[in-house]
Amino acid sequence: MTSPLQPFTNARLLIEVPGARGGPEVGYKRTGGQQIVLELFMKQVSEKERSEFERLERVGAANDVLKGYVISFADLPDGADWQTYDLAAGTFDSTGKRPSALTKGLKAVALQFGSRVTETVEVIEAAGTFDDLGIGQIVRDVLGDRLILKIEWRR
Repeated sequence: MTSPLQPFTNARLLIEVPGARGGPEVGYKRTGGQQIVLELFMKQVSEKERSEFERLERVGAANDVLKGYVISFADLPDGADWQTYDLAAGTFDSTGKRPSALTKGLKAVALQFGSRVTETVEVIEAAGTFDDLGIGQIVRDVLGDRLILKIEWRR
């Protein structure tokens, strides 16, 4: 079921699935994995909530904390612009559930929130407060997966 928050999408997140490690011919370097674009409904946390994150997640003065919900996601084709790509043209998933690659502690590739873009993004939380079962499953089915991001705006 499509999230009722779909009309209010205000952010995009670009993540990358870890690639494979090459052989001796490439010096055992890790290759890039599939990139995934997520559409999100996000808001900046209040000062009271921010103080909790400062205590628990080492959020500094240069960081902002955003929280919201996953709306949809799709694999990004090679050469496509992640900020303008029409997700419905690809492997579109509009259930609001997070892709398996989106986990706590993940360093995302980039975030677009409104007109601002940053490449300094860390996933603080990628599941609801009730997890994925019981009441958590009901919330997931209605709103999608909750997401909390620590970001730093850079120019």
